[in-house]
Amino acid sequence: MPNREGLITPNLSVKRLSPNQIIFLSFAGAIALGAVALRLAGGQAGQPVGWVDALFTSTSATCVTGLIVRDTGTEFSRAGQLIILALIQIGGLGIITFSSWFLFMLGRRITLSERSVVADSFGLPAHLTVRRLLGRVIIYTAIIEAAGAALLFARFAFDHPPAYALYAAIFHSIAAFCNAGFSLFRNSFCDYPNDPVINFTIMALIVLGGLGFYVLEEIRACCLARWRGQCRRMSLHTRVVVRTTALLIVVGAVAIYVLQGLNADCAEPWYARILPALFQSVATRTAGFNTMDMGTITNGTALVMILLMFIGASPGSTGGGIKTTTFATLAALFVARWRGRTDAEIGGRRIPADLVGKAMAVSVGYLSGILLCVMVLQISELTGQPPERVRGAFLDLTFETVSAFGTVGLSLGATPYLTPLGKLVITIAMFIGRVGPLAFALTLIGERQGKPYRYPEERILIG
Repeated sequence: MPNREGLITPNLSVKRLSPNQIIFLSFAGAIALGAVALRLAGGQAGQPVGWVDALFTSTSATCVTGLIVRDTGTEFSRAGQLIILALIQIGGLGIITFSSWFLFMLGRRITLSERSVVADSFGLPAHLTVRRLLGRVIIYTAIIEAAGAALLFARFAFDHPPAYALYAAIFHSIAAFCNAGFSLFRNSFCDYPNDPVINFTIMALIVLGGLGFYVLEEIRACCLARWRGQCRRMSLHTRVVVRTTALLIVVGAVAIYVLQGLNADCAEPWYARILPALFQSVATRTAGFNTMDMGTITNGTALVMILLMFIGASPGSTGGGIKTTTFATLAALFVARWRGRTDAEIGGRRIPADLVGKAMAVSVGYLSGILLCVMVLQISELTGQPPERVRGAFLDLTFETVSAFGTVGLSLGATPYLTPLGKLVITIAMFIGRVGPLAFALTLIGERQGKPYRYPEERILIG
């Protein structure tokens, strides 16, 4: 209903919803609408998309994952591909971003409750202006995706007709920046394992999308200040995100390079494996593209990829996982305990105990969800088969589950062959991975008030 100022105010039921519940419902609504659209117009002529596949694909696109049960380039119509692309863009930036931006464009004020929703969806500090950030988000997205599409078009034009090269460039630029592993090519980028233009363009898009918009804004402000001769120090959050991201990329690339070199079937020269290892290290944490044949990776490489997918991108970004800051906080806590100290410290600063507790809760939530989903998949997919025939399937199903929770999209090939129940399990895992296990739990049970009392303290033995 319009108020006296002519502005639209939410009804009482909406006002009572917490930010987590609003984010939860917005993603659920987008997934439902996307599933209906794909069911009606997503398939090729004479090959309609079933409801289970439509729901799975809509969830994968909206949650910017990239796991597929149908090949995007050949089994979806052009309308279906555009629906997937729209869901990727909306899911990557957040439904709240688009709705809030359009309200701003219409001249509507943003309420405190709506500001809280936007802040929660981006993981913003309390002092940052939401209106300013939303404008920056749209500008950053447009510039980065346009630049990526231009570079990719310049390369694709050598291999495809101009119209399709432009379409593929736009599609993959949006998918890469939103950290969604959807590709129009059946084997992702395996045809370009050492192509510098495609590899470095896709890697740049993935990293920029995975840093988080708050970090991009602060980096821009610091670079502008230094260009003007001013001194501006980056916040601890930005420094942790940038350094942890760089460390994970380097360590992951070295580990993948070494472990893949131990493969008995590896016939490539040492220099031909450097760029694929670097690309896979970047893409594994968030995006799900691949230049390596996933059917040839070793068990060691698969384990490294599982760890990278578990960590994921950074807060307020388009990627999933427990986030780089969570990993850095837990690492700092481990180092502190190892040295006999109480507080987790990073960069000469002490991390508050409530944030350390939240980092531990998020990590335990992810691990619990992964273990539960793997257990259900073991039952739904492997029941009745001889144990000696399904030993290797455990790694495959675990890989798919972590990929879903991390909203990555890499696959060892098991997803298209899952039963309807298995597809539903992975669908739920992608949704929880995008919303966040802690936010998902709070949405279901509601945010509880703290107790007005504390129990007596008593020690137990640990370790």
